[in-house]
Amino acid sequence: MSAGLRAALLASAVPLTVVLVWGVGGLARVSLATLWSPPFAFGIVGLGLGSVLLAALGGGLALWLGEGAGAQVAFGRGGGALRLLAATPGVALGAGLLAFLLPLLHRISLGEGVALAALGLGLMQTPLVAQGIAAALSAQGPARDGALALGARADDVLLALRGGLRGTRLRLLGLAATRIVGEAAVASVLIGNSGGLPRLFAPSGALAASLLAQLPQAPAGGRWQAGLGAIALLLALAGAAAGLLGRGHHAPAQR
Repeated sequence: MSAGLRAALLASAVPLTVVLVWGVGGLARVSLATLWSPPFAFGIVGLGLGSVLLAALGGGLALWLGEGAGAQVAFGRGGGALRLLAATPGVALGAGLLAFLLPLLHRISLGEGVALAALGLGLMQTPLVAQGIAAALSAQGPARDGALALGARADDVLLALRGGLRGTRLRLLGLAATRIVGEAAVASVLIGNSGGLPRLFAPSGALAASLLAQLPQAPAGGRWQAGLGAIALLLALAGAAAGLLGRGHHAPAQR
């Protein structure tokens, strides 16, 4: 089945599921206001913007750090630890990150907010991005070896090879952004779960974090639960949109 057909089936199945579970009026029970504060306010714009910022900042950080680490691995400078981290389940990696990183960040007064969540989620995705970069560079091994044999400097060869990775960077950014958009457990701890407009250094909200935190509290059949159903739909569509950047990319370390 082609990637385009899978995306079309997903796009049609998710709204159908939401309609079956929450009714045709489910999506109409949320508003385009900025404040999400059930059971009084059901605006999803702030949560949506929070997820977009998390995906952009965290994905950009993962790509920036991962490209440098992947280049080192491609030139034979380690790689075992990177493969282990890339294969580690996200919840385990996130628990370790929270245990060691969060106290340090609080000591330097970097409290909950989009910046802290983007930092944590970006670090979580860095090993996966790094391994993707390493695989792309390793595939160019004959060109690298030939240039080195002709006397080219290793740094110049690396710069030339990295210059041809534009498509790979875009796919890996999409992959990291998709994972960040769908990450709920770590995001809910780091972002602060406030329902207004996103802020870098103050408690904010995101779609996945709010869904995880509030779904057990929402009364069955009410507007709150319907609003969470709409959030689930937006989350799925946001993940599909981010995943379009990663179309055709097979994540390393997931075999």
